[in-house]
Formats: sequence, C-alpha cells, structure tokens
Amino acid sequence: MEKVEVQLFAALTDHFGRNVAVELDGNYKVAAVVDALEKQNPAAIGLLKDCRFAVNENFVDLNYELSDGEQIFIIPPSSGG
Repeated sequence: MEKVEVQLFAALTDHFGRNVAVELDGNYKVAAVVDALEKQNPAAIGLLKDCRFAVNENFVDLNYELSDGEQIFIIPPSSGG
C-alpha cells in the first residue's frame, strides 16, 4: 500500500476538496495520513488536530494501522443546535 484514499467533510473540503489520495512510505497509521495532509496544506494544521477519524464506519484513533483497500474519513468538529 502506497496511497490511501481520504474522504473529507465540512471545512476540510475548503483546504483539500472532498476526496484526496495521500502517499505513505512505510508508516500506514492514521497519524501518517494526518502528517501528509498537513504537509500538503499547512493552513489546515489547526483544523486537522481537532478532527475525528473513521475507517470502515468505525471511529479510530491516530495509532490505527490501515490495511489495503481501507478508506479513511476525516470529520472536523461541528456545532449545531
């Protein structure tokens, strides 16, 4: 696995669009995906730090190790009422 498909929501789409492919080099944890996105667009660093992450419809933490074919979803904080 070298590329991971990432689906983004809400304010993150302003920084990256709705979907983005991230290249990883040996580290396949969610944290590596976040690092790669931060390098692509440093303006999104603050927002990425407050996001939740999901794989296969389950929330995961930054230490979750991705497997081939999995897609990661990054969900920024939202407010509502």
